[in-house]
Amino acid sequence: MEADIAQMKLLLWLILGLLVFFVAGNTLCLIFKCGQSRSDKFADLWEKGRIDELLVKTRLRLQEYPNDFSALYYGGKALAATGLHDSARANYERLLLTEPTLREACKIELDALDKIASGT
Repeated sequence: MEADIAQMKLLLWLILGLLVFFVAGNTLCLIFKCGQSRSDKFADLWEKGRIDELLVKTRLRLQEYPNDFSALYYGGKALAATGLHDSARANYERLLLTEPTLREACKIELDALDKIASGT
């Protein structure tokens, strides 16, 4: 009987320790913004018209994570806005390869680049 109670106490302490560990981990993630999506920051920069800063941030992000879909998308928009249409096209084509679910968004952007290239 005492062995069962000791085993139950041990299990309860283990559960309490795990609970404290997960609460502390979540608190630290909230403080340091772990796992926060960077796409919101890119979208904010685009909406505010801060194209140069957007170019810098997307290039840095793509150096570390070459297939980051939000950096490819917003980087392509920023490149197109600055007149670097070939580079923007490369971003969208790479985005199509890495994230096929964004096919429609890429098609819209590529069609816009085609219109610019044809002069219409």
